[in-house]
Amino acid sequence: MARWCQPVKRAVSTRTYHLTNTRFTRHHGTVLHNVVSMDQAIASGYSRRQVYRLVAQGKWLRLREGVFLPTSNADAEELWRANLAALLLRHPDAAISHRAAAMLHAMEGVTERTVEATIAASAHRSPRGVHRTRYPDPAPVLVEGFATTSVERTLRDLAAVSSAAVVEQALESKLRGPDPRRPDQWNTALLTRLRESVDDGRSLPGTFRLRSVLARRSDTDRPTGSFPETLLIQMTRELGSTSCVNPPSKSPTGQA
Repeated sequence: MARWCQPVKRAVSTRTYHLTNTRFTRHHGTVLHNVVSMDQAIASGYSRRQVYRLVAQGKWLRLREGVFLPTSNADAEELWRANLAALLLRHPDAAISHRAAAMLHAMEGVTERTVEATIAASAHRSPRGVHRTRYPDPAPVLVEGFATTSVERTLRDLAAVSSAAVVEQALESKLRGPDPRRPDQWNTALLTRLRESVDDGRSLPGTFRLRSVLARRSDTDRPTGSFPETLLIQMTRELGSTSCVNPPSKSPTGQA
């Protein structure tokens, strides 16, 4: 056989690609929940072709356009947090909000792992999972590395997408503090801030529902002691009892 017509033997690459935090953080600082963009991958030594090949092989997961999770063995919790990180990586001006923020704030009653964030209404379009508003949270907080709406704003946003019962459960969990047996740890200031926020004149979705939940309790009502107690009070209310209001809080001396 002539030399020019002999088949070409192409070298088969046996190189494997694994994400190491050191590799990416060397170029881009902290990598939030192992999520990387295409630019980060390229700057760390990968080519676009290699990235797409890894996705096609199932070794990497494509979370959003140009955003990847370099693993295929993520559990449900890890995948949810990775999707939150991917959303913020694509939209750095957004803040995790609504049910997703309630989950990060460990609010009771919210069990669905949604991927939600809020961005200013000036944005050209609303990406998947992003709410637009004319009144973005002016003071988002960092929760587990995520830019997240504050507790007050999260409760107000939650009221726009959840029932009054869920909002009440979430509210009680944030009012009682770390030890519901200690009145000095009750977050009574939160109730005051919420009452002020619903009367600030801004027409945010969920305002009416949150106001109705706040109207069910007075400033002297103690927070519920646990999630089951909150459920019991709600069930009693549904059965038509009028004596289901939380008992008044007591001072350290035992007097109401």
